[in-house]
Amino acid sequence: MTDELPTFHIVDGGYITHVFGMTGWGQANWPPLFLRDSIVMMDSKEKTIREEQYPKYKGERRKRRKDNPYLHETWKRVRSFREIIHDDPRLTLSQVPGLEADDLVVLAAWKFKSCNVLGIDKDLLQASRYMRMYNYHGERITRASFQHRLAKTLQSNPLYSRHIPMVLSILGDKSDSVPRLLAPRDLGTLWRMLWDSGTPDWDAAYNKWGKLLLRNLSLVLLPHPSVFNLKRKEMFDIVRAGEWRPKLLSQLVPYIREEVDKWTLSKS
Repeated sequence: MTDELPTFHIVDGGYITHVFGMTGWGQANWPPLFLRDSIVMMDSKEKTIREEQYPKYKGERRKRRKDNPYLHETWKRVRSFREIIHDDPRLTLSQVPGLEADDLVVLAAWKFKSCNVLGIDKDLLQASRYMRMYNYHGERITRASFQHRLAKTLQSNPLYSRHIPMVLSILGDKSDSVPRLLAPRDLGTLWRMLWDSGTPDWDAAYNKWGKLLLRNLSLVLLPHPSVFNLKRKEMFDIVRAGEWRPKLLSQLVPYIREEVDKWTLSKS
């Protein structure tokens, strides 16, 4: 299988720990070559900034694991495998207190501009213009594949990376316990905000939802605005202006800049 895979530069550690922890795939030849030649981005071991700002964040996942014995046992295997990754000296890992792997993946995509990522999280599509994303079968994950899962109302126009933060902020994310702001019957409102003016109409969205929109945007936006020491309104103004892009790397807070400066891509 790995002979058919592209060379991965960046790996979403959260995704790969679930793949290996839940299925046991490939453990006989651990670690596979596509991990040895990559930077594996890991979630913070400490509570994340999103959890501190919004305690319900990913709370539904924790509840399901607690209530469902099968999910509880599966999660124990995933956590055990996460320790295997942490303890393997052959792997290049990156981990920053308070941040999720997704934050680091997008920072890497911004830094390297053109890289292959092993991961499937739809949130990462915010940076799809700077990276190519695949699952562990080597199948490409695209904005189109994400859009195909949305309601038909939202499938009529092209969905670009600049649209993804608005879609996620307004529709929410059940798996991460990010509340939905718009009822399914009102999807025409979101369509107009996305496409009527040619660019996402963040002013209209803010006029309708105000601080609730800012809360959701701060939960779904990658990387998290804290990496630039931005408050929610400052974050919003930059997103509204269409300036949430790699040039922000110059504003990284020092301890995160130190981590990002360590990253180099394999020459293989």
